[in-house]
Amino acid sequence: MAYLKRNINLFLVIVSIVLVGFVLTMTSFYQLTSEGVTKEYYERVSEYQDVIAELQARENALNKTSSELTKKTADTQRLGELYTEVEAQSKILETDLSSTRERLQIANAQLSTLEKQVSELETTVEVYENDFEALTEKLEDMDDAIVDGRSAMSTAGADATTITATFDPMEDLVDDMEGII
Repeated sequence: MAYLKRNINLFLVIVSIVLVGFVLTMTSFYQLTSEGVTKEYYERVSEYQDVIAELQARENALNKTSSELTKKTADTQRLGELYTEVEAQSKILETDLSSTRERLQIANAQLSTLEKQVSELETTVEVYENDFEALTEKLEDMDDAIVDGRSAMSTAGADATTITATFDPMEDLVDDMEGII
């Protein structure tokens, strides 16, 4: 038994050494493995953060593009409305221009007619002025005849009533002519 006890102790020492060696090997292996895993974990975390940052940058760019597109759409719609308003105003102005041109043509026609009437009236005035001058000369001649007749009457000593009766109708005619002129 002593042999067995001694061999068991030796066996236990060998097993203990093997176990300690195994534990040391396993500890070294797990430490190296865990360092590699930890290092890989942090590398992956860094990559994920980079990917997240890139995705956020793309999301911001998409949001900016979306807002610009929305703004362009709103601007396009506003420009369409403004174009419609301008087009409507243009049609109104064209209608106003057309009616103004028609009124201008009517006014030109009326002006032409009035110019013709003025020309005719000027001609008529010239005729009346000529008639007036002729009548004025006749009136002056008649006045001279009346004056001459009265002076002849006073010098001839004729009967005043007879001569007056002769000249009275002439005076009435002269007075009528003066009233017309």
